[in-house]
Amino acid sequence: MPARRKRRGRYYLARVRKGGLLTDEKLRDALLKTTGVVIAADGWAFTEVVAGRLETGEEYVFGYLTRYEPRGVVRVLDRRHHSTGEQIARELVIALSPFVYIPSQSGIAYMHVWDLLERSVFVSHFARVVVEFFQNFFVTCEIEPITDLRTFAIRLRDLDVVTQIEAKVHPPNPLFGRAWQSLDAYIENRNAKELTISEQGTKESPLRTKLLDLAVTLSQDQHEDRIIGEVDLTDAAVLMAADGYGSGKVTGYGKDTEMVVLTAQNQLSFLFAKQPAAEALASEALKRFKRESERRGLMHS
Repeated sequence: MPARRKRRGRYYLARVRKGGLLTDEKLRDALLKTTGVVIAADGWAFTEVVAGRLETGEEYVFGYLTRYEPRGVVRVLDRRHHSTGEQIARELVIALSPFVYIPSQSGIAYMHVWDLLERSVFVSHFARVVVEFFQNFFVTCEIEPITDLRTFAIRLRDLDVVTQIEAKVHPPNPLFGRAWQSLDAYIENRNAKELTISEQGTKESPLRTKLLDLAVTLSQDQHEDRIIGEVDLTDAAVLMAADGYGSGKVTGYGKDTEMVVLTAQNQLSFLFAKQPAAEALASEALKRFKRESERRGLMHS
């Protein structure tokens, strides 16, 4: 009999944005020590959390974001009376989503669980549990998606003209990208915590942008010069957002139909075991983070 294939789930790649007094060390404490919080009717906690180190020397924290009912009800069988009934079950687990956090990349890979713990739910509740651990005392936590530049470029190619570009970005740490190096320096020189930029054109007089060409170039595996010359400020901001340091939005027209392309809609993902070994998931996630860094020209500052 052939061996049964392990069931796989889809994992998404993102950056963890830490603000206020939140550091990597404090985030690690929250993951390892939190006892969970109740949000609306459900409980949320980090479970089976372990900290480890790969052979490459990279540290990681693996665990599950667990959704549970503080006071659940389950149906049980009463064989003696040939009937079924209900029984109270405290802290009844509803769903678990495995994740791994890699501090050197400010990166997280987490699994999407259909209907029960989808990626938007994971993002909001992971951050909420972290913040609640510190009792909302001068800490912020956000998870921002890393864009799949290939699908992003495909969607941009559907636009005949671009009428609006918007981006909100923040200083990256610990990586920076050559595509948006000048923007990074600008933000640092201004001592800005966040930058919001918006450009508006019209269908008859559209914006001039090289975003499509840049996205195509950065999504290729083999190329010598990743960026030729200076990248315009707004294009650079969208590319910074695409690397997991903000959000970007491109509006335009394709075949006379208005279309919107968001960096968040095209998130990098991969398939992996639904019940992964901690080190195996960490190794796979790190490999993919590094592959994207090399492809996009991201470097440690």
